[in-house]
Amino acid sequence: MRKVEAVASGILNSDTAELEAINLNIATLDNWISPAPLNLVPTQIARPELLILQAQKDKAGAINMLRGPVAMLVRQSETLRHLMGALVPMEKDDTPRTGDLKLTFGILNKGDSDGVVSNRATLKFDGGELWLVVADSWTSVKAHSLQEVDAQVGGDDDSGKSTKLWHKLVAANKPFDVEIVLNSNADLTRPVHKVTLSK
Repeated sequence: MRKVEAVASGILNSDTAELEAINLNIATLDNWISPAPLNLVPTQIARPELLILQAQKDKAGAINMLRGPVAMLVRQSETLRHLMGALVPMEKDDTPRTGDLKLTFGILNKGDSDGVVSNRATLKFDGGELWLVVADSWTSVKAHSLQEVDAQVGGDDDSGKSTKLWHKLVAANKPFDVEIVLNSNADLTRPVHKVTLSK
């Protein structure tokens, strides 16, 4: 649990710094009047040169490109704070693990056209692969927007072998690495999340 708390704390600190940089860029864009020089700070979400190009064509559009990530980072920070608060009682909880897994993903479409996310994602781990049910059908993600999707373990394609191995690994109450892949069309990023499930 301490390892998870340390990772969550690190992500939270990174999110806080990213939020400060993005909000600074929003304020700078809001006050900028063309053709004056436009100086933006680097962020992980959007490269300054791309924002400057967009601002020269459409300042409001450039600002909107940043508002979606701000909302995503705020929600992620709130989730991490809840997680860190829940870790304390969990350290003393001896409830057996079931292997059930529910996730919420924030899908950011940075493109100029709408995109879609598959209704199935993939959960990979050593010796097995499960599919995650994301939705009943493909999820639409509007251009320059953020769409949250929920996912949960659905099953496997190898006659239950991966499902049995997954439950065995979870029940062992030891850390192990997993990789989660969300599939989308070319206009969206294809997030691959590599994490370690801690005991």
